[in-house]
Amino acid sequence: MGRKVKSVGGDLLPIASHKRELRRIVVNYLHPGNIKKRLVQVLGMGEPPERIAMGLAVGVFLGVFPTFYIGIPLAAIGARLFKFNMASAIAGSAISSPLTSPFIIVASAALGGALTGADWVVIIEQYQELIKDLGATFKGGLDLGPLAALLRKQEFWLTVKTTVLAYLAGNLILCVLTAVPAYFVTKQAVIGYRRRRGALV
Repeated sequence: MGRKVKSVGGDLLPIASHKRELRRIVVNYLHPGNIKKRLVQVLGMGEPPERIAMGLAVGVFLGVFPTFYIGIPLAAIGARLFKFNMASAIAGSAISSPLTSPFIIVASAALGGALTGADWVVIIEQYQELIKDLGATFKGGLDLGPLAALLRKQEFWLTVKTTVLAYLAGNLILCVLTAVPAYFVTKQAVIGYRRRRGALV
């Protein structure tokens, strides 16, 4: 039997309401005007260019990787643990948006297909179907029963083996291909910006 997981306040809130609130926060945070303001602030910070560049590169990596709306919290936690710039990490995670997500999915599937020999169109279709199935298990609340039933299905693990692994392989390549250039471009941008502003001799 599935058990309902209660929130801290004792009331079980529908997961849909959490999603709407999280989406509102993320959309507001990723507004182009807010991103531009944060980037200007980051460029003018007194931190070493390497720390700022590393923060943005990590943020880009987490933005491309399928973190399912927790890329920003992960970027903030990573900045605390590994001492790179938090603001640039959070700004870098903004690479993932409703506009860029389709390109990220297609590129990840194409790279994964090239690596594993699988059809990239099938990878996309099965990956999206899997995400849909996982979302349906939590529809209306955190009920562990439907999730346990899904995990017992042989088809689920076959899809994970043939599709998810191929997608993640391609996605990790894409993460590296975007994060590494982001580091070097950001580092040079910070140095150039500070020189123009007279921050460096």
